[in-house]
Amino acid sequence: MTLTFDEKAHEYKIGERSLPSVTSILKDAGLIDCRFFNDYAMTRGTFVHQACEMLDNGTLDEDALDPALSGYVRAYKKFREECPMVWTEIEHMRADSVLGYAGTPDRVGELNGVRVVLDIKTSMAKSRWWGLQLSAYKMLAKTRDRYSLRLGEDGNYRLDKWDCKSDDMAWISTLNVYNWKRLK
Repeated sequence: MTLTFDEKAHEYKIGERSLPSVTSILKDAGLIDCRFFNDYAMTRGTFVHQACEMLDNGTLDEDALDPALSGYVRAYKKFREECPMVWTEIEHMRADSVLGYAGTPDRVGELNGVRVVLDIKTSMAKSRWWGLQLSAYKMLAKTRDRYSLRLGEDGNYRLDKWDCKSDDMAWISTLNVYNWKRLK
């Protein structure tokens, strides 16, 4: 069966079966601070992700780039120069039909011969829930390591390796509570 995503409803499906997204599960658990998820920040994040994807694919027209995004793209370019990862997947949807969830890791690839998952953030403030999000993506992509890449408007970046061993168990616990709340 094919995995599909309805962007408007923010819903993944395998055939007729709906699967909750990693983000919706974390929101439902109250782990994501939604105060910073205003329309501007969400739109900016979407455009930065698209620009980074086009940069990775060699299709970004930097002359046509909105000046509000240029610092984030400079930060991503700087990251690519200083930490050359080899991407095998960019924005590739994945699902675990046994555990019953889905998500779209930003990047999956290799760093120093190790398979990793990376999530791009447009905030320089680090959030603890990212560790759970990346554990979920790590399980979906079957990687060993997980990273968040914080891109700054000023052209700088921070690469964070998440290695807290309890994040995997906390993710599974969050998923179990999500499913338990929906039992009839």
